[in-house]
Amino acid sequence: MAKKIFYITSEMEPFASTSSLSDYSSSVPLNLQSKGNDVRCLMPKYGFISERKYILREVIRLKEVPVNFDGKDRTMSIKSAFIPNTRVQIYFVLDKDYFSIVNPLIYKSKNGQFIKNN
Repeated sequence: MAKKIFYITSEMEPFASTSSLSDYSSSVPLNLQSKGNDVRCLMPKYGFISERKYILREVIRLKEVPVNFDGKDRTMSIKSAFIPNTRVQIYFVLDKDYFSIVNPLIYKSKNGQFIKNN
């Protein structure tokens, strides 16, 4: 029997990859979907994730959603895309204070090696 599954992660290949979690976070939803489940994923929309490259689309019904986080009222929006070459849908949480300005070199240097002081 097919199930509806909502998979939440902090990173996912190819959007944000800092550890083996990103590979795992891509393979699990793909595997679950191949078994006939309806899988949707959620992750932060970090500043270095290209909206153009991954064709992120605005989700009108999830635009400027009021939330209370850490005792403060905020508004967050959601954009949607798919893992490239699949039908697994990803929802990206947009928040200018928490996720927007993140340098892609925060975890790895330009040569692909991990930065020692992180």
